[in-house]
Amino acid sequence: MDRPGIKHYRLFSDELVAVVHRSHSLTAFATLSTSTFEDTTYVSYSRVVEEGLDDELLFRPTRRGPAHFVLAETVEAILDLVSAGVGFSILSRWALPHNLNTIVVLPLIESGARVMWSIVRREHEKSAPTLSLCEDLRESFASGLDFAKVLIVT
Repeated sequence: MDRPGIKHYRLFSDELVAVVHRSHSLTAFATLSTSTFEDTTYVSYSRVVEEGLDDELLFRPTRRGPAHFVLAETVEAILDLVSAGVGFSILSRWALPHNLNTIVVLPLIESGARVMWSIVRREHEKSAPTLSLCEDLRESFASGLDFAKVLIVT
């Protein structure tokens, strides 16, 4: 992401995973692909397939996707719908709480669907709070901070 005028800080690597109810038919598969969920309901932030890593890895190569989409505006709402058996979703592993109860987490592809989380700022940013936040995050993750433990507050 090297662009003129932009400063880029890599923070941590994470995995995109599928989340399904423990009795969902998708739990029969070791990893998921387009063919495994084309007759299912996808619970997402959007009712259409949008550009992103899940699209690049799963939907775009085969030009196929889930049969139905259900809109949920937050991770909590997505997890509630998945827990109720409405469908499955694809989320970042760090966004998942540790107590999933009725939800099973499945890898998307055999090698894992990795994503690098980063923070970017304008190269000539002058705001002290912005500069401090970027530097603090960079240093914290460089020293091994577990983002999931910091971010998820109940």
